[in-house]
Amino acid sequence: GSATFVGLGFHGVIRADGPAVITLTSCTLRNPAGNLVNVKNTAQAVLLGCDLAESGPKFPAIWAGNGAAVTVTDSRFRDVLSEAVFLTERSALTMTNTQVLSGLIGVVGASRAEITRSTLASATANLISLKENSQVFLEECDLSVAGPNHPAVWAEGESSLEISRCSMHDLNSRGLHLTGRSTAHISGLALTGVGEDAFRLLEGARATVEHSTLTSITGDAFDIADDCGLWLTDTHISGCPVGVRGKGATVDMRGSSVTSGQSGLVLAGVVATVSDTTFTTLEQNAIALSEGTSLTWTGGVISGCNSGIFASGASTVTVTGALLHDLRGNGVAGLEGSSVTMASSRVQRAAMPGVLVDGEGSDLRITASIITETPEPVCIQVGAVGIIEGSEMSSTGNTAVLLFAGAAASITTSLLTSLEGPLYSSNSAVSLQGC
Repeated sequence: GSATFVGLGFHGVIRADGPAVITLTSCTLRNPAGNLVNVKNTAQAVLLGCDLAESGPKFPAIWAGNGAAVTVTDSRFRDVLSEAVFLTERSALTMTNTQVLSGLIGVVGASRAEITRSTLASATANLISLKENSQVFLEECDLSVAGPNHPAVWAEGESSLEISRCSMHDLNSRGLHLTGRSTAHISGLALTGVGEDAFRLLEGARATVEHSTLTSITGDAFDIADDCGLWLTDTHISGCPVGVRGKGATVDMRGSSVTSGQSGLVLAGVVATVSDTTFTTLEQNAIALSEGTSLTWTGGVISGCNSGIFASGASTVTVTGALLHDLRGNGVAGLEGSSVTMASSRVQRAAMPGVLVDGEGSDLRITASIITETPEPVCIQVGAVGIIEGSEMSSTGNTAVLLFAGAAASITTSLLTSLEGPLYSSNSAVSLQGC
């Protein structure tokens, strides 16, 4: 059966079971002792222009279970002490043009929620929590003021989240916490004012973020670990300590930027691919690699940072078609057995050696590149080896290429210029051909 209520003021719970359909229009619902609406066993509830408040402390304002469906439009939740809506057992929610001013949206048990053009704000809890292979879709929503130690959105248990053209702001904790192999696809997000990391990914979670901006973040923009994956496209990060901090993960970054923070990427044991991305005005190194990280960087610019790329701990760096300039340290540095390959790239105006390799097992290969307006374009030292082919090294100091302490280098068909001798070698081996 079905029932329709218009302009109802009701203190208590409205229930629907089985195939029943209840429709509530311009109703005011209160129930300090329990739920306001309870639907189960494929029942449906439709709320239009309703005011929902003062459900019981441990009772969701709307509870839906066992395949029930809830539609909420042009309504408002306030003074809710538990969940505003709780879905379980493959239930569904469609919410449009609604204000959720207290209480979270809880989605568990392979349930599904679609929320459009709505406002979610809760000073005491998460705004959305999804678990147990559930799904949430957010479109043109505004999320703000999640409670302390409560991320705005929490996803676990292989759940999936899709966010499109939404804003997140003024958050006490994280914007998004993904764990337990959950996934997120985010497009057109404007995020600003976050009290912790903007996004944290753990336990095999995956996130794709595109056409988004992240600003004014107290913690890192992205903190990922535990075999997680992060794919960023046309995403711009500013005003946070680290753009992406990763450990034991996969990072892919395309057409994006990191500005006005401490570091761009801080990666340990990560496989990273970066292309056409800009790192500017950073207090520390633009990219720091350790613990065997592999970085492939194509195109893009690093400027106004300490060092451009600093690799240690047997990491691997491949740079192609990039520009690194106006740096307070090195352009690229490879230490502790790290490997650096540079092709068709340019380093200029670095205060320290443009390219540095240091230590046994460290190696360098430069082809078709230019290192200029730098006191020491290339330095190879302490057992490291280098190959320079078809490149130009122009020093503003005394020497273009320096070799120290058991280093070795082969330089072919290259142009070396400096104020004095173009090459300085101390206790090292060097071969010059066609230079």
